[in-house]
Amino acid sequence: MATTTTTLSDTQLLIYTRTRIVSTLAKSNPKLYGSIEPRDILLVSLSGNTVQCTLADGEVTLDRSAVIANFWEHRTRTPSFFDYKIWRQVDNPDRNPGVAVGAIDYSILPNKIAVDAHGVRKIYFVSENENKCTCKSWQQLNDNKIKFEKEFKEHGAGGFEVTCKHLKWSQANTRLQALRFLTKASFVGHNPKICVYTFDHKRGLLLYRITYDGVKANGQWFPVDGWKEKPVYGKGGIPTGECWDTLFSALSQAEPFTISRFSHSVAALMNSSRSKN
Repeated sequence: MATTTTTLSDTQLLIYTRTRIVSTLAKSNPKLYGSIEPRDILLVSLSGNTVQCTLADGEVTLDRSAVIANFWEHRTRTPSFFDYKIWRQVDNPDRNPGVAVGAIDYSILPNKIAVDAHGVRKIYFVSENENKCTCKSWQQLNDNKIKFEKEFKEHGAGGFEVTCKHLKWSQANTRLQALRFLTKASFVGHNPKICVYTFDHKRGLLLYRITYDGVKANGQWFPVDGWKEKPVYGKGGIPTGECWDTLFSALSQAEPFTISRFSHSVAALMNSSRSKN
């Protein structure tokens, strides 16, 4: 039987996708619905406050508000700190205002801007002040703003705003850099509290090590056993937020840590300095 969808508006088609429905079902009852895949849903229809789904072996009904909430959580998620970076030098033929935020391709050394299936670079121009982004997701929400607001309001899903994951990443990064600047400016003299971090992209782990006495700390600085680990992604590749939490926490201590991204030059400097003490 071919997969079909009853008549939904363009806005509703963006919200009530099979992927979002499956995700909503899995969260509501992992044991019962955890094995359902988007392709298993043969028909989607809306009736009042419910979403009705036809499967090969029966019917499933769920609240529209739950699917809307799942859609919104997905569209407004904050990517990992390591997923994107600010690209200082990038061509901007369209003269788009804002900061160039690009996805990182870790399969290329040195890391470069990732590209989509059509070879187009995944780089977006984000303006936090104007709350704008040049990505397709932001444009979809903006073009259908009134319809989204109506759908959210009528089905009790809370407020709606035009945003995207690139804006969320940029806002989190701005907060991190501002806090980093403030803690650095507040210190007089040497700060012996250091948090060195790196990203193991193959395993999706944040690796970090802290010391309270700077370069005098004993031990190996290279990423080996003994460094603390936190997962950057959860099930389905969804960012856990652990990397942001760790870096913010280091900078928010009563006596904040200096955070430094790991590199072989950083390790060599620390090892060299320690050997002289």
